[in-house]
Amino acid sequence: MGWRHKQVYIRPRPGQAKMRIIMRLINTGKVYVDDISVRALTPDEAAELEPPYNQVTPDIEVVEQPPQIEATGFYRVEQVDGVWWMVDPEGFLTWSIGVQSMGNILWENPSLSKLIEEQYGGDQSRYLEDQIPRLREWNFTTSGSWSGPAFYDLNTRLTSRGEQPFPSFHFIGFTTVGDQTYTLRNREGIVNDFGEHAMVDPFNAEWRLRAEEKVKEITALYEGIPWLVGYFVDNEINMRNLTRYLHTPSCRQELVKWLSERYEGRIDALNQEWSAGGKRYRYKNFNQIGKNIPDQEPSPPAETALEEFVRYLMKTYIDFTVDIIHKYDPNHLIISNRFALGTRTRGVEEIGKYVDLFSRYDIVCTNLYAQSGGSYIPDQMALLQYLHEETGRPLLIGEFSFHANESNIPLDRWGEKVVATMKDRGEAYNRTMLSWVYLPYMVGAHFYKWCNGYGPVGRYRGRNAGIVDDQNQPYQPFVDMVTRTNYKVLHARRNAGGHVQDFTYTDSPE
Repeated sequence: MGWRHKQVYIRPRPGQAKMRIIMRLINTGKVYVDDISVRALTPDEAAELEPPYNQVTPDIEVVEQPPQIEATGFYRVEQVDGVWWMVDPEGFLTWSIGVQSMGNILWENPSLSKLIEEQYGGDQSRYLEDQIPRLREWNFTTSGSWSGPAFYDLNTRLTSRGEQPFPSFHFIGFTTVGDQTYTLRNREGIVNDFGEHAMVDPFNAEWRLRAEEKVKEITALYEGIPWLVGYFVDNEINMRNLTRYLHTPSCRQELVKWLSERYEGRIDALNQEWSAGGKRYRYKNFNQIGKNIPDQEPSPPAETALEEFVRYLMKTYIDFTVDIIHKYDPNHLIISNRFALGTRTRGVEEIGKYVDLFSRYDIVCTNLYAQSGGSYIPDQMALLQYLHEETGRPLLIGEFSFHANESNIPLDRWGEKVVATMKDRGEAYNRTMLSWVYLPYMVGAHFYKWCNGYGPVGRYRGRNAGIVDDQNQPYQPFVDMVTRTNYKVLHARRNAGGHVQDFTYTDSPE
């Protein structure tokens, strides 16, 4: 492949004196870091690369009471007068204003884990039960992903006492079935990412059986339960360069079958079409392709064929996840993989050839973090418009957040998601949520997360993500703004005409 020269633009935080550069490679082969040089941008370069400082908050008119339509007894999404809404079981038009990872506290926050152990005997669901009044006071309407089991337990107790449950989601995780046993791999046997982020081989019959058993077990818990909003299928799957990861046995076998059907059993027709751009292919039969997939600098026609097969692979994955959930639970919403695309530019590059296939899900979900302090740059907002236009489905933000330096938590990641104070953090939340509710295809956004995150023991990943601090006390200036913002979102007069092109930006703080 030859040498590659990479240039990276880094925008230090105000007052930052030190910088740590970490390089991570998810691939095969060797990497030689021959030289790293650091220099300041020229004025012209800075003008071209510097993102807008602030996204201006749109004006949102508040109404007294959102309208009510037909009740079905379960959550659904529906377009009313050109605007998409989350509709609750009683038919009220609402928004899913959620908090993510309320079921992961014991894993990521030692201080709160100790509190839960001492005051609740280690029962996280009973701790969360005491937090429900706060969630309601702060105008949150749902939990988010990774809260299912704990909320199932606490909502079961609440309903048994005749009390109002708190609406929740459940994360299934199809790609985690088998713990990467069934993950797509390249010719060296390497997966394209780690953990839940690696793409599964949807043609593997054993994976399909085990995934069905998992779905059957999960959905049995929620049969007839109105407070479950729906299921997230997967999280931040890496879908880049999948044409290089087709070397698992089931996938190779399906590729051979698919190519044979595509070329009507004529290997000579395939060889003739693929031989272009200085490449010559002389396969004697289709089975030879399975043993030597041309994924290393293929000819343009061969690359096109592999890309079309990846589209078929992705359709197989999507159809399976939707159909198997519907088989056991026809009543609750199904939400797509929680994308981590970042911008429209990356979205087109990574999933542009099959983004339309995700229209099978009730809701398309993307995680989206600010790239300009507490503001989102135009290419990020354009991602939302792109996903909606290509799928025709409403959108949900799976997670977003901001770190405040005022928290005094040493920051291990999130370098571009930083503001100075808790007041700034609240203003960033306000700006973000009002921008999203302005768009007629958005049905919710989930904040990451309830408490500060530190990662598993021995792997520090500190960031000020929490609504509450490590002593379970709210970050009050932040929470005050969150409460007011959430009320505006829930009472917003929405219309069908909102577009990301309407947003304006300033080059200085508001």
